[in-house]
Amino acid sequence: VPSQFILKLHSIGIPLVLIDNYLEHAQVDSVVADDRASARAMAEHIISLGHKEVSIISGPMEWYSSRERSAGFKEAFDFHKIKAPTIYVGEETTFESGKLLFAQAIKKGCTAILAVTDPMALGAMSAAVASGLRIPEDLSITGFDDIDSAANAIIPLTTISVPRNYLGLSAARLLWARLDDKEAPRQRIDITAALVIRGS
Repeated sequence: VPSQFILKLHSIGIPLVLIDNYLEHAQVDSVVADDRASARAMAEHIISLGHKEVSIISGPMEWYSSRERSAGFKEAFDFHKIKAPTIYVGEETTFESGKLLFAQAIKKGCTAILAVTDPMALGAMSAAVASGLRIPEDLSITGFDDIDSAANAIIPLTTISVPRNYLGLSAARLLWARLDDKEAPRQRIDITAALVIRGS
């Protein structure tokens, strides 16, 4: 959702709670997964497997989750003083954009791809398999969100499990609280997400 639209709704007094989004300079409540810490955990896993040539495939950097997840990935490499992953940015975070960005990333000879969403990771996986690469022997691929199809992919996807139900429940509670007290300070809830290691 474009930031200007959110700010317009807020300016005319419509109660709002953002899910998986956060606006630094707007007094709008939000519920987010702990994207940056979870991304660091994923990158630590990839580093532990010995990968040093790594690419990130991401949606637009103005999107909160793309920005936070990419930053978390990079922080782990910075901490270990390993060459920073190259970030390839698409206009969307879809299966198709994952395929397109895989084609760019693989030209650099990377051995692992960190995707900011599962659909992007699954698109990259599809393109990798079609090109004859073996996963994870030739290329490791990871996702983020743990959507329903992640566990049942061609190669079950290593990903970050985001408890979406709790994001929704927490947002509903925040919205009720906001309706009860429109002058309350802005609130942000960070929900812990977990690394799920599978076969990719």
